Amino acid sequence: MSQDHSNANLSILKLPAIVTGLFERARRPLLPGLKGASELFVRYLRRKPGRGLAVIYNVDEVKRGRRKYSNDLYRSVSLTLDEQALEGAYIRFSETQAQQASVALQ
Repeated sequence: MSQDHSNANLSILKLPAIVTGLFERARRPLLPGLKGASELFVRYLRRKPGRGLAVIYNVDEVKRGRRKYSNDLYRSVSLTLDEQALEGAYIRFSETQAQQASVALQ
């Protein structure tokens, strides 16, 4: 059975940029007090059937050369996608849809 995934083309590799963009649109820093540019690094990634996708990113400054990152739990951002946002190995929304989604602060 062939399924149409034309609207489900967001790669998991694009998720850090989407998360960073949401923080920028909310005018919130990923890591308050950080002087330089920051980047997200996958610390934990898990998909469970019926429960969705969970990703925990470490937030750290971009470093040249050495690739050692902080493991401080207070420098983490989590992302959860409900099972309804997933279709097998595909994410049901596009990068454009994610960038145009409304942002509400609570």
